[in-house]
Amino acid sequence: TTEKITHANAHRVRFDAHGDPLFVDDGGDGDGDSGGGDSGSSESVPICPGITFSPSSFSLAYLSSTTLSPLVLLPLLLPSLPPSLSPLLTLPYVRLHYAQIVWKLAGMERTFPEVLAGRYLKPERIARQILGRFAKEYVEGRRSPVRRILNRDHSSTQLIYLAVFEIPSESSKATATATATARPIILTDGWYTIRALLDPPLASLLLSSSITVGTKLAISGSVLRGRPDGVDPLDDDYDPMNKDEAHLELRYNGVKRGRWDAKLGWVPRTTQPPRRTSTDGECSSLLPPPPPTTTTTTTTTTTSPTHLLV
Repeated sequence: TTEKITHANAHRVRFDAHGDPLFVDDGGDGDGDSGGGDSGSSESVPICPGITFSPSSFSLAYLSSTTLSPLVLLPLLLPSLPPSLSPLLTLPYVRLHYAQIVWKLAGMERTFPEVLAGRYLKPERIARQILGRFAKEYVEGRRSPVRRILNRDHSSTQLIYLAVFEIPSESSKATATATATARPIILTDGWYTIRALLDPPLASLLLSSSITVGTKLAISGSVLRGRPDGVDPLDDDYDPMNKDEAHLELRYNGVKRGRWDAKLGWVPRTTQPPRRTSTDGECSSLLPPPPPTTTTTTTTTTTSPTHLLV
C-alpha cells in the first residue's frame, strides 16, 4: 500500500489493526475494525513545555477506537495538551497535516526500503509529528514559511526550497498546446500549500516533465500576488486550486532544481541564490556581481591611496 500513496490520496490513508496503511473511499473519515500498531517506546515524550506525548496511552486509546483517521485522531491528541491550548487543535488542522505527514513518511519508506519499509509510516509517528508541528506554531510561535508568506508577515523574495505538491489539470501535458504559456502548480513547504504561476520558460520545463510532483525547487525573488491583506492557509475560504487565490509568480532566472535531500524552507542568506542564463542567451543574475576586492597601500611620495586588485 505504501507504494500507492501519493499527494492526491494521502488524505484517504487509514490504519488497520496491525498499524498498516489502507485506503478508504473519499468523503468519509473511515470506519472499520479496531485499530492497532506498534506502540514503540512506553515512556512519555516531551514535545515542548506543557505538551507531552505518551505512546503507550495513545496506543491504548487507539486500540479501543475505530480505524485511525483524522476524526478519530483529534480526541486522542487532546489529552496531551493543556486546557488552554486544546481549542486551537481543530479538525481542519489535523486533517491538513495528517495528509502532508502521511505523504512524507510514505516517501521516506520508498526511498529507504531496506531500513524503513513497514516501520516508518505508523500511527504513533503521525500523532507525534502533528503535536510537534502544533507546538512549534502555537507554543513557540514559529510558523512555517508558506504560512508566513500567505499571512504577509514575511517577504516572498527570500531564497526558499519548496516541493511540487500538485500539478493542476490545466497545466498537465495532456492539455498542453504547442506553445508554452504561464501555467500554475501547487507548491508545499511540507506543512502548507500555495499556488504558483510559472512563466513560459518554466512552463516549458513543466511540459517536458523536467518538473514533476515531488520535485524540489530553489526559489528566489518570487512575488506574491493577490490577497493584499493576507490569508491564512487554515481559513475556510482559502483554496490554492482557485485561479484567483493568492499565488507566487516564479521567473526562470529565479528558480533552479534542488537536491533530492534538500530541506524544505528558508535557506540561510549566506547561500548563493539561483543563477542561470536566460533563454535569449544573455547572462542573467538575481543579484549584481560583487565589487572587486581591493587593498590600499600608501607611499611616501603621495598622500593619495593606490587601489590594487587582488
